[in-house]
Amino acid sequence: RLFTLTALRRRGFPPEAINKFCEIIGVTMSQTILHPSTLEACVRDYLNKHAPRKMVVQEPLKLTIANWKELHGDKKTIEVAVPDFPAEEDSPTRQVTLAPEIYIE
Repeated sequence: RLFTLTALRRRGFPPEAINKFCEIIGVTMSQTILHPSTLEACVRDYLNKHAPRKMVVQEPLKLTIANWKELHGDKKTIEVAVPDFPAEEDSPTRQVTLAPEIYIE
């Protein structure tokens, strides 16, 4: 399948990721076959550094923390600081509420 720059932009590929992909594959006169996962890896690397994190549970499974009272006393919820970009040490953080009943996937 042939990718065009217009089609990639229409599908929401960031220009920086496309530029990184072009930098990785280089310019050559020979015919080259590349797996699409190379482009996807460039997009993933870019988004990992620039896209803010959000959490969602699509198929929830309820989990109850049995020793909540031992850990946090009578508090109904606690606030936990979570980094926006886990790979960076000085990343900004956001507050996430944690309760005795949580949902996991």
